[in-house]
Amino acid sequence: MLDTGVEETRAHVQELNHRLLEGLEELSALVVTPRKRDRRGALVCVKATDVDALVAALRRDGIVTSSRDDNLRISAHCYNGVEDIDAVLDGLRRNRSLLARA
Repeated sequence: MLDTGVEETRAHVQELNHRLLEGLEELSALVVTPRKRDRRGALVCVKATDVDALVAALRRDGIVTSSRDDNLRISAHCYNGVEDIDAVLDGLRRNRSLLARA
């Protein structure tokens, strides 16, 4: 973080989350995280029909997520890239039946 910088990391994560939110919208997923950039932090939470099954399915694909209150919790950081977000979205497409719909 000392080399990258807090502001650079924040901007990077916001851009990754923007891409993630656009992909979730295409999937008609029910996003519980505020949409406005100034109202959300670094996490994106998505409502799931069976969050434990969804976390397990993504884990089998090598994607690390977690659950909070029946929501899938996705947390990008400075070491993640666009390819990681695309992998998450691909995993969610494969497991679309486990996503709550908007």
